[in-house]
Amino acid sequence: MGQHRPTRAVGGGGTQAEGPASPPATSPRPPSAAGPIGTTVNCPGGGTASATGSYAGTTTVTADVTVTYTSCKTAHYLTSGPVRATGSGTSTQTTASAQAVVAGSSSVTASDGRTGSCAVQFTVSGSLSQAGNPAFTLSGTACGANVSGTH
Repeated sequence: MGQHRPTRAVGGGGTQAEGPASPPATSPRPPSAAGPIGTTVNCPGGGTASATGSYAGTTTVTADVTVTYTSCKTAHYLTSGPVRATGSGTSTQTTASAQAVVAGSSSVTASDGRTGSCAVQFTVSGSLSQAGNPAFTLSGTACGANVSGTH
């Protein structure tokens, strides 16, 4: 025969079993997260920028995203073409870090009529501690110029 646990009245006229509560269910590992990335935004002067790709992982996440500019116009430029970013990141309860490689080439028309192509190839690395201390570095080339920086 099963055990009978005494009950007590609780608000609203119901009853609740007294005695030790059952321990909460635990999972030995967090579930894996994965999915598609897909969005399109309008550029300020017309055209679009579309991001497509995927991500996967839990405490270590990888991503592969391509942004394709289609007649994307800003105040100074009109650009078309893809730029791809691949990277990964890890996190713990106290820190997070990530690294991404960005590469691609776009056709560019300046507002004064000059045309050409702009190739980009750079790496971005960063970390953040629980204390809120960010550290980021960027190095590579963009449109023929060396780019680098730290924060």
